[in-house]
Amino acid sequence: MWIHSRGMPHIHARISNDSLVVTQTDPLGRDLLWPQKVTFLLTTGEQDPDLNLDRDQDLKLDREQNRTLTLDLELAQSKAPVFHGMKYILPNTDGLAYGIFLPDSLNMEFIVHNLARFEAEETRLSLLMTLYENMLAGNLAKDTFIDALIRYLPAETNNLVRNSALSYLGEAYLRDTIKKDGLVEVFLLKTSADTREDKEYRLLAYRTLAGLFTDSLITGTLFEQWDNGKAFEGLPFGETEMTSLAYQLMIRLPDKASYIREKQLERITNPDRRKAFAFIVQAVDPDPAVRDAFFLSLLEVENRSTEPWVISALGYLNHFLRQEHALKYIRPTLAGLEEVQQTGDIFFPASWISACLSGHNSRAAADSVAAFLQEHPHYEPLLKKKILQATYHLK
Repeated sequence: MWIHSRGMPHIHARISNDSLVVTQTDPLGRDLLWPQKVTFLLTTGEQDPDLNLDRDQDLKLDREQNRTLTLDLELAQSKAPVFHGMKYILPNTDGLAYGIFLPDSLNMEFIVHNLARFEAEETRLSLLMTLYENMLAGNLAKDTFIDALIRYLPAETNNLVRNSALSYLGEAYLRDTIKKDGLVEVFLLKTSADTREDKEYRLLAYRTLAGLFTDSLITGTLFEQWDNGKAFEGLPFGETEMTSLAYQLMIRLPDKASYIREKQLERITNPDRRKAFAFIVQAVDPDPAVRDAFFLSLLEVENRSTEPWVISALGYLNHFLRQEHALKYIRPTLAGLEEVQQTGDIFFPASWISACLSGHNSRAAADSVAAFLQEHPHYEPLLKKKILQATYHLK
């Protein structure tokens, strides 16, 4: 379908008098409609009594307990008859519809506890996206979403779906302001170390862990691997992985930062990669004064010539473990956005603002952005949209 104006429909579904009733609403109050076909999977939720749980560890739903229904959503409300006994509604199971699907509590709970039971890969991925969007919207608690992913991931077999799930897991973990209990990190560590698992899946888990670890024992394990230049058995651990991990370790281990910086630089032989490391490593320096001076240098156009380096550095400056100190960087980053647009690549402004804000999850960060926009009521519309997109997680 073609989208001619901003916004996404909010789509609700319920079963009433043996009919599927689907409503769409415009969250911006314009009464717009989005005509499209939407596919639903309706199920009794019952398990095939002949299913061999030892054989079928992924717990696929018995096909005889399911009915797929495609509805033409032309009006604000549409209806279609359903078979008697259907209890649960799973929305957009082919992943082709446009909108935010908002299951009620009953259906949400069913999806949360049954992600791995669906045979079609596109259904599992679409339901993952539905849960993720509901987490962002505040309709699903972050810890509930995290627990669901940890239960589900060992049963997933498609690495593309696994990659999305691990990305969602990492984002939910970093967005959660509640004290970390370590379960996510332990899960990722064990998955990375398990030689019985698929190698690509293990590597995806390891890279996810390398971006979010906080546990002191896991920090020690990763430092030892970096220092020895060898990760878990069977996992590739080349220069790129070691360099990324070096940045992360310097943030967690300030007393070892100088050693890490010097040893990693010795490992890098390519001149261009050595220059990149020397540039970006300033963003993870343990001395706040060094980081502050480096940040100010990025506001000067002549220091932004290699944009990928700048984006990486700005992300590390605003790392989630240093977000309190990095609050001071938000307003200048926003103030420099117009110049960044004028002097940089077409995609640079969005990357610039996203790199600054992605590591923040505090009310203070949200207030800082809101204050800037309030002080600039006539801010360039496209740039304002980029700011709002980058701050969606702060709501």
